[in-house]
Amino acid sequence: MYTGITGLWRQGVWLEQVPVCHITSVHVTAGGGIRSLIVDVSATCGRLLVATVRRADGGAEIGVAEGTCCRLQINVDVDLVLWSPEAPVMYEVSLALDSGDAVVHPFGLRHIAVKSGVLALNGNPIFMHGVLHQGYWPE
Repeated sequence: MYTGITGLWRQGVWLEQVPVCHITSVHVTAGGGIRSLIVDVSATCGRLLVATVRRADGGAEIGVAEGTCCRLQINVDVDLVLWSPEAPVMYEVSLALDSGDAVVHPFGLRHIAVKSGVLALNGNPIFMHGVLHQGYWPE
């Protein structure tokens, strides 16, 4: 009844030098509508932050915000599309501190919930296939 699944894909690892004042983490959430985002940034020092949003496929800029570090609301020019396996639309936010540090953070928007014991993605039931362990072999 189960097909073979294996875990952890091999991915590259790199080290990079960062300035003393740098971005340490980024978290993007919907800002209460399909044309608004909230970007929370952690940085080693609070400075001016500029955020630019575009589709990750190289599309045009759809929103920009500027303010003091470390939380910005970005209103975008188009309705944001929710990510799904059938339409895996990705966006990216480019962040720049006035210290010179810059980060590009990819993200996809989606809504996950449990309805009557069934997992729902963007309001629609979805079947999840996978295992919690690194692999499953019935033998």
